[in-house]
Parts: sequence; C-alpha cells; structure tokens
Amino acid sequence: MATRQVYWNIEGEHWLYLFFIVALIIFGYGVYKRVQLWKLGQPENRWKDIGAGIKDVLVYTFAHKRILKDAYPGLMHATIFFGFIFLAFATAIITLQADFSLQIFHGWLYLFIKVTANLFGLLALIGILIAAYRRYIQRPDRLDNKADDAITLALLFTILLTGFVIQGARIAVIPDPWAGYAFVGQWMSIPLKAMFNEAQLLSLHVFLWWFHLALAMTFIAYFPYSKLFHILLGPLNQFFRKRGPIGIPEPIDFEDESLETFGKTSVARIFLENIIQHGCLLTLWSVPG
Repeated sequence: MATRQVYWNIEGEHWLYLFFIVALIIFGYGVYKRVQLWKLGQPENRWKDIGAGIKDVLVYTFAHKRILKDAYPGLMHATIFFGFIFLAFATAIITLQADFSLQIFHGWLYLFIKVTANLFGLLALIGILIAAYRRYIQRPDRLDNKADDAITLALLFTILLTGFVIQGARIAVIPDPWAGYAFVGQWMSIPLKAMFNEAQLLSLHVFLWWFHLALAMTFIAYFPYSKLFHILLGPLNQFFRKRGPIGIPEPIDFEDESLETFGKTSVARIFLENIIQHGCLLTLWSVPG
C-alpha cells in the first residue's frame, strides 16, 4: 500500500511540540494585541445576512474574483495563496496520523497529497519568485518595500525550498515506487544523489528537517505581526462587510438627548467591523508582491 514513515530518519521529534507551544504563545499574543485594538470600536450587528457573507468569502477570498481583475499580480497572489492552502491541508493529514493515530495517510489519499503538495508547492515557489521580481526589480510605485516584505518572501521561499530538498534527500536514500507522484522531490533527488553519498544524505536530511521545522515555527509566531495576517482578516472582512451604498454614514438622531457627540469623532466611535476592514485593506494593499 502506498504510504511512508512520517518521522523517517528523525530522532527526538517530540521536541517539536515544545517549539509549537512557544510559537503558538507568540502567535496568540499577536492576535490578542489585534483584538484589543478592534475592541476599541463599537459593536454592530452584521450577522443579518449570513448567506451573503458566505458567498462573498467564496467569491472574493477563494475564487479571487476581485484580485484576478489585475492578471499579473492576481495570478501571483493566487499561486501563493492556494499553494499554502494545499500544503496546510497536507500537514493537517500528516498530523492526524502522526499525533492522533488516525491511519489515513496511505492509499489514494497519500498519493493525492503527494501530487497536490508538489504541484501547488511548486506554483507557490514560482509565485514568490514573481513577487520578488515585481517588488525589487520592477518596483511599481504603489509598493512600499518595507522590511516585513523581504522577511515574509524569504521565509516563505526557504520553507518551501527546504521542504522539497528534504523530500528529495529521502527519495535519494530510499527507493520509492511512488516517487513519481512527488515529482519535484524526485527531480531534487537526482542532483542530490550525484553530489552526496548515503551517509551525507542522511545527515543533510536531518539537518534540513530541523531547520525546516524552525522556519515553520518562526512563520507561525511571526504571522499575526506581518502583512500575511490579511489571510485571516480577508475572509472576516468579506463576511462582515457592509452591503449597501459605500461612503454613506449612518443616520444621526439629533433629537436623542443621550448622545454626547455626533458622528465618528474618535476611534472608539468606529464600528468594530470597520476597524477590522481598515486593517485588512492596509495590509492587503502592501502585501508582498
């Protein structure tokens, strides 16, 4: 049956749980600081049309309807977005088997994950290279090129590249009848096998596995502090966005004697969803690429 050992050639894998907890704490604190800002706004009921909210999430977040109107950056964004969506799915399946003893990482699902992870991982790599070229070679005026952009692109690229090299090193050491499904890893295995002997490949695999893990944990910890947080804010913004004429303020009841101020005179007077939307738009406008 088509499958593979999850922690092949790795000892002390239990340490990853400690690293994950540390990354999760840092991640959680970043989200907490964001939520504290959002709580300055006044709550507003925008649960009135859940169906429209779900539709907008599917159309604008997952189908990229608005972003793809500008084909070049739109396709670049889509390759990175869907690349990491499929890689997150693959990681979740592996985690369910490795940590929760659900024997599902085999057979057709295993082969499906190998193909999709390689295909969309490769597309994401291409998207990141295009983003770097656009940002640092073409340099369109609307991109501000802050340090966060370089950190994000470098982190994403290195995570993907090391993942493929790890896969290639494993294929180079262990003959795999299903290696063709992991076509990028198989390509990687050819030069690796020519350059290193088996002992060197085993050492390279171990080193890169832990390095890859460290990068992944860094990515999790850094996520809420970076522009990539719009990946989570985007669906929220689409779900809760105001459906109606844009730019028209809420009517003011001048006869309400309980009102101490009129209009949005401070951040605290802005609706919660407007603050989330503003943060998402600022982030998306300057997303890497």
